[in-house]
Amino acid sequence: MKSTKKISSRTRRDRHPRPKAKFAARTVGRMREVANLAALYFRVHGRSFPWRDESDPFKLAIAEILLQKTRASSAVGTYQLLISTFPNAEALSDASLDDLERILEPLGLSRKRAVQLKKMAKVVAELGIGIFDDWKVLLSDVPGLGAYAARAIACFGAGEPVGIVDANVARILRRVFRIESRDVRAVIYQRYADGIATLSEEPRSTNFGLLDIGATICITRPLCERCPFQGFCPRFGVSRRS
Repeated sequence: MKSTKKISSRTRRDRHPRPKAKFAARTVGRMREVANLAALYFRVHGRSFPWRDESDPFKLAIAEILLQKTRASSAVGTYQLLISTFPNAEALSDASLDDLERILEPLGLSRKRAVQLKKMAKVVAELGIGIFDDWKVLLSDVPGLGAYAARAIACFGAGEPVGIVDANVARILRRVFRIESRDVRAVIYQRYADGIATLSEEPRSTNFGLLDIGATICITRPLCERCPFQGFCPRFGVSRRS
């Protein structure tokens, strides 16, 4: 049964306050610019995927499991087939592994994903959709969902102002804020991402924008002329000279 619990914007921000990390005023200003420009970029140029129009956290959880080690464009057909065949947690938890593997075969890792999907669905079927109300609970109680997926579900499903960091987003942060570490798992990346999300009026659009810019513009050989951050990104000058 779908939860009817509503979380006000005020409550969401109280649960995820401004990061404890102290940033200089100039850095905070730059973070706010990144937040606003990323949201604007998404509104104008954002990529379209079926899960981006979805607010049901259970369906978002399915998408996040499919998107692990997979290009978003490759997961569309499989996602649509899964949610049409198994529209709720009860149906998915009762599915046979063989049936799930056949659906998941085009993505690879079909056995692993099938097991993850069934385990996730079983927990949701037993505990209810309310388990998605707090992303931190997902990390310990729902199998198959790591820190990235839990934050993504919280932001894209409920508008929580939490940062989402993958390799592409980390590349943007490293270039714009001159972060030295190249380890995507370094705490500093999450600190910056959380700060940007907290400063955003539209955390959902900001995070989608960062994901899209990192995947299509701020790539290994960046297309800086198309980047909304070119006005203040140090990499823009380097690219123009190269």
